[in-house]
Amino acid sequence: MSAVDSTTKKSRKRKAKKQKVKHTLTESKESISSDLKDYVGKSFQHCISGKQSELEVELKSILLNAKSMTNWKEEQLPRATDGVPQPNNRKRTKNKAIKNVSSSSSSRASSFGTSNSMAPPKTGGIIAVKSTPEELRRREQRLMRFGTPTAKPTPTPAVSSESWSPDGKIIGTSTDLEKPYFRLTSAPDPSTVRPASILQLAYTNVKKKWNNDNNYKYACEQLKSIRQDMTIQGIRDKFAVTIYEYHARMALLMGDLSEYNQCQSQLRELYNDDKITNINSEFIAYEILYLLFSGNRSEMNALLTKRAVAKEQGKPGVKNKSKALKHAQAVRSALAVGNYHKFFQLYQDAPNRNALLMDQFVPRERIKALLMLCKTFPMGLPLDFITKELAFYNTEETVEFLEKHGIKIDHVQARLETKPAVPHLQAAIQNKYQKADIKGQV
Repeated sequence: MSAVDSTTKKSRKRKAKKQKVKHTLTESKESISSDLKDYVGKSFQHCISGKQSELEVELKSILLNAKSMTNWKEEQLPRATDGVPQPNNRKRTKNKAIKNVSSSSSSRASSFGTSNSMAPPKTGGIIAVKSTPEELRRREQRLMRFGTPTAKPTPTPAVSSESWSPDGKIIGTSTDLEKPYFRLTSAPDPSTVRPASILQLAYTNVKKKWNNDNNYKYACEQLKSIRQDMTIQGIRDKFAVTIYEYHARMALLMGDLSEYNQCQSQLRELYNDDKITNINSEFIAYEILYLLFSGNRSEMNALLTKRAVAKEQGKPGVKNKSKALKHAQAVRSALAVGNYHKFFQLYQDAPNRNALLMDQFVPRERIKALLMLCKTFPMGLPLDFITKELAFYNTEETVEFLEKHGIKIDHVQARLETKPAVPHLQAAIQNKYQKADIKGQV
């Protein structure tokens, strides 16, 4: 036989073998698909009434996790069915019982030394898992996750449908006017949350007690509690703006920058909300001064850009330049060009609570202005001139401020020796006033 004939014969055999394998695979796929259809049909046929949705979820999970060679004729029906046994289930159960008995007996025998202790345990191709404490914990978690249908569910407190709004937000049912503030560590209970009508009464109560007692600790806690109840219920309207503005003014009066900054951050978001039709320019002024104190130039530029865009869009309240807003913008302009003479004039004529915020960064600007004066007048400066130019209350306050920063004063002539003062002023700017002490920054 020639080499060509042998090669042709071998290629024919290979083609026949490929066709045979292809035919076998096709038959197996068809049989699997038909068995799978029967399995799904039988599952829906024996589905327990009212559990069709659960059955669909179980079937999806079974099909996604099934292996390619799954025998659908012997596969157990899902739990949402009435539990009709499969043809070979009894047989498989009996075999499993025999295997369990044999494995337990062999383990007993090995424990008494009747079997070869060096022989590896037979696991039927399954890797033996040691019963370590970690493994036992995992098994317990799996059992809890896939609990039996007969297990009694944990009772949950009944919540009335009236405690929820159509959009899924909580509606409080509490009628307490006073409520301590606690940070939430779990889902809020509607019975402990006050609705908007009660919150308005609580706000009136806080104002009345603040005017009578001036107890900031009590008022601050009650206002924070009101703010928390508003946040839980998603209340973002004029009343929310009123609460945050009132709390911000109170915090500024008491020098509590932490609470002020939290209120100002929320007001910034509320003013950008379409539901709020008017912007209070007083708090835009406070925000400008606070950004001057913190030295946050990027936020300052963003604020000015937003105001320019709002002007073009014609949002109400933006064009209304109050005295406080005009003052804050003038302060920003004076510091931008280094006009300290104008800056301290504005400090002495600050409206509303602008001066309370300027108090936070006036000492820093006094040091910068004094350094500029010392470099300009190397022969010395009278204390009266410094007191007036830097807006001190009197000469005693000027002397106290200078000595606090290590600067010596000529008390006989009531003058400041400017040359020796320069290094102290530079050190103060570098070490003390390089970064603002921002409290409650969000």
